[in-house]
Amino acid sequence: MQPLKYFAVLILGLTVFFATAAAQRPPLRASDYNVELLDLDDRPHIFTIYEPPARGGYIAHVNLKRITDWKASAEVPFAAAALRLQFWLEGNTPQLEVTAYLGKIAPRSNPGEWEKMATAIVVSRSLAPDETVTISETDKFGIQPFQVRAFRAQPWSVGPPQITNKTQSLTVDSFSEARPAYTLKVRNVSHKAINAIHSYGLENDRKQGGSGSSATPLIPAGRIFVIQQRFALSEERLKTTEQSEPTKREIVIAAIVFDDGTFEGEPDQAAEMAANMTGDRIQLLRINSLVDAVSDSALRDPEQFKKLKSDIAKLSEEVDPAVTNELMLRFSTASEDTRNRRIKDEIANGLRSTKIHVLREIDKLELQGGNPDFGLRLKHLMTTLVKTGN
Repeated sequence: MQPLKYFAVLILGLTVFFATAAAQRPPLRASDYNVELLDLDDRPHIFTIYEPPARGGYIAHVNLKRITDWKASAEVPFAAAALRLQFWLEGNTPQLEVTAYLGKIAPRSNPGEWEKMATAIVVSRSLAPDETVTISETDKFGIQPFQVRAFRAQPWSVGPPQITNKTQSLTVDSFSEARPAYTLKVRNVSHKAINAIHSYGLENDRKQGGSGSSATPLIPAGRIFVIQQRFALSEERLKTTEQSEPTKREIVIAAIVFDDGTFEGEPDQAAEMAANMTGDRIQLLRINSLVDAVSDSALRDPEQFKKLKSDIAKLSEEVDPAVTNELMLRFSTASEDTRNRRIKDEIANGLRSTKIHVLREIDKLELQGGNPDFGLRLKHLMTTLVKTGN
């Protein structure tokens, strides 16, 4: 993909505020097996093994237990920067494959970008149920051995959860259970587009994770949106608490924010979503101003990539008190903590995440090399997108 086209994808993604669920996929179905990882990084893990053909996985990077006196060899010239574990079923037998990413990971990069790195298969093998296996092959790649165990899952469902909808403009069209997740399909029955939504689970009245999504628009009037809520598997819960098997689960559709800035549902959740999107939008406009301030002839110079990157890196993450005050007035029914602290924090988060995302994408473009006229087209694209908002 040419640099201009790649950057166009980036800016479009920014304009919709990094939508996390616009392209939603069918829910995965869990098999009868889980897999446990021990001594890989800073904590134990338990993951679901999904029904074929799906594969589950985990990438360990930051807290891997490394061998301090490891030496490179002709076979493995670089230590593993990260390990990718994949597990799946063949027939009714759990399978494991471990892949090492070799060399150094670029700053601000993410796992999707690591696929261009040199890789090596560490081990690929079957896992006998309830047998703890030591993966010693990692020592060749500079990582201490760790343990893996596949085992049959305990019963997961305790019956359908209660569904609590704190909005008026969403209705529940359907509900289904596909272990390990419940899936809700909700419809926007209002005449306005919804730009953000937040939901969460309750297990015996304790929060069990949540999800938030935003885009411009996220749920157009009359359209369907899919919510998935995963509760902790019983094995995970038993390892972290001493409480007995839960008897009550609840899925809460907590809040939505419309494209006109109004909201329904919990004021605190709505205020935080609106504040985060505000930070995103402010930073996007600043980025456009930086691009627009450069002359057409200067934008033909590939070196302007580096200048643009430097200017974006210097963009402020300080929150304008006037912006905070406007949101505090709009969400006057939110809690004191949200109005006095969380709104400001979420604006700052939006400012920061937009800047980091742009810098990461510019890193990619620098690796790909410049395009003599992409800057001119980028300047026109940015102006158009900021004016139209899409």
